[in-house]
Amino acid sequence: MQEAMITLVLVILATLAQQWRKYLQKKNHYAQSKDFQLYQDIIIQLNELKNYTGASRVYLLEFHNGVVYSLSTPLWKISCSYEVMNFGIQSVKDERTNVLATSLVEWLQVIFGDEHKEEEGVIYTDCSQCEQCDKNHKVVGFDVETMDYEVYKTMLTLQGVKGLIHAPIVDNNNIIGILGLDYCDESQWVHIKGNLNNIKCEIRNKASIIGFQRKKIK
Repeated sequence: MQEAMITLVLVILATLAQQWRKYLQKKNHYAQSKDFQLYQDIIIQLNELKNYTGASRVYLLEFHNGVVYSLSTPLWKISCSYEVMNFGIQSVKDERTNVLATSLVEWLQVIFGDEHKEEEGVIYTDCSQCEQCDKNHKVVGFDVETMDYEVYKTMLTLQGVKGLIHAPIVDNNNIIGILGLDYCDESQWVHIKGNLNNIKCEIRNKASIIGFQRKKIK
């Protein structure tokens, strides 16, 4: 009688364990499918922006805590998490990974700062007067040939970038990242930098959409 009870308990436990494994597999599959769908949604947004603006490459740069010191002081880094590019344009995702934010302080101040500093190679525009855009969020262009940021300028030149556009991604005053567009074709960049005001709203709105989608993944 005792052996029969033990056998019954073992069977019940085995059945419960099997059902639990199936539940976890289903839950994990759902989570992966959901994350993949959100990933695809962001890639679609980047491709739409690339096609609309004629950019060679469109990408998302995100801030993350690369190292935490013993006093819990974070060492912030910037990495390219999403990227789409035209045929024949090389990926730079690996090269733009784990970049120390401290090495780009002046660059980041231009993108996120409130002031518009007159600097060589920097093209300012903002959406403060646009009813359909986020207020006070800038869209900034950088001309690689004339810009002053030597470290970044060298890297961009080696990557064949003639000019680029950055728009901050901010949610409830929290900085999420940067939406970036690279132009590797000289003639296309000359045209775009003279007409940045015509595409700034589309860039700004895509930054808002992508920021919201990225937050859902997290």
